[in-house]
Amino acid sequence: MSTGGTSTGGWNGCSTSLTGCPEDNAVPEKGREGRSCDGMSIQCQNESCCTTLIVPGCTFAMGRSNTGCDEYSGGDSDEQDSVDGDPEHEVIVDSFLLDKYEVTVGRFRAFVGSQDDGGSWAPANEGDGAHPHVPGTGWQQAWDGNLPTSKAAWDDVLTCSSSYETWTPSAGANETKAMNCVSFYEAMAFCVWDWGYLPTEAEWEYAAAGGDQNRLYPWGATPPDCTLVNFGGCPANVDGVGNYTGLGRWGHEDLAGNVYEWVFDYYDSDWYDQASASGEKCL
Repeated sequence: MSTGGTSTGGWNGCSTSLTGCPEDNAVPEKGREGRSCDGMSIQCQNESCCTTLIVPGCTFAMGRSNTGCDEYSGGDSDEQDSVDGDPEHEVIVDSFLLDKYEVTVGRFRAFVGSQDDGGSWAPANEGDGAHPHVPGTGWQQAWDGNLPTSKAAWDDVLTCSSSYETWTPSAGANETKAMNCVSFYEAMAFCVWDWGYLPTEAEWEYAAAGGDQNRLYPWGATPPDCTLVNFGGCPANVDGVGNYTGLGRWGHEDLAGNVYEWVFDYYDSDWYDQASASGEKCL
């Protein structure tokens, strides 16, 4: 298992070289773990599946450039800014904790098992799980009705695709696979229960791009293959967490490939067309 801040994919050498940004050779620092691994004997890559790593904050170029380090001709059209032709904008991100691994089936099973039938998996209070720097990002009790109300109901909603679902009604061979088929509300409720919160889009992109290094891929500029990342054409539709060598700058696994990750922000196809996106301080 690799635990350093670089990977075998190699960095592309692009950087904004901003004063006060973290050094490239910084050793990933572990933080507090969530309770979904309390008493759990199953490990991910010989350590706790709940391992969290500190992402040191700085300023970075959020968005996809039309030229330069992270130019990608295969990107979606809504990543491009029709106002000035360049979607990138400077964003400041404070240091934060981010799980090293995608949430596993075993961790989510602990959450589902935390309530008896007839109980509630919804956070107890309005505003629980709010981002510490972004007011209004906590749980809203109006969302309670979007959560299953029994274990049988959980089994039903988490078996969404015979090709991609990883949940099984009873513990089995999938416990270290990435959890799939969860809604925003289910992911949010899990994070609150696990003493965390969903990251913002800015935080997630900051970690995936290596902050001020503005990487094309989480591991660098090397084109993806089935040793670096689980993506189309690789053997597994959804694999166990941490099985690939394409680490992010601060040691996070599977920032590309395997399954999608939820963030708190809602999708807006016109985001990069808005003047307010330029130079915004998100955190």
